[in-house]
Amino acid sequence: MEAPRPSTYKLAISLVEAAGARIEEVRITRLLDMVFYACVIVPGPGGPREVDARPSDAVILALATGVPIRVDSKLLDRTATAEHLKDSEPYPVATADIAAETQQRLRDQLRLREQESSQS
Repeated sequence: MEAPRPSTYKLAISLVEAAGARIEEVRITRLLDMVFYACVIVPGPGGPREVDARPSDAVILALATGVPIRVDSKLLDRTATAEHLKDSEPYPVATADIAAETQQRLRDQLRLREQESSQS
């Protein structure tokens, strides 16, 4: 369902585009005290700028714009200790599948819009 007003992520994308820029990629940069950190890369006249972001916001921007999501390989190599996991419950996770499905839906919507505008 399309909301009557733009969502926050659509506003952010529109602001970047209105400034004559684009989102180049998203990076998940570090894990500190079990909290992930991210940045959004926006190219500019002085070179690429890293804009600090919550990972959830950065990922939705990447999915909405179709840009890559990069994760520092060191983060993937880290494993949680038993102490970190003792109070947590296991969660079923299919993040990669959800992300791939969302990206495909966005691509399909873009293709449909392009076809509709070419027929007009």
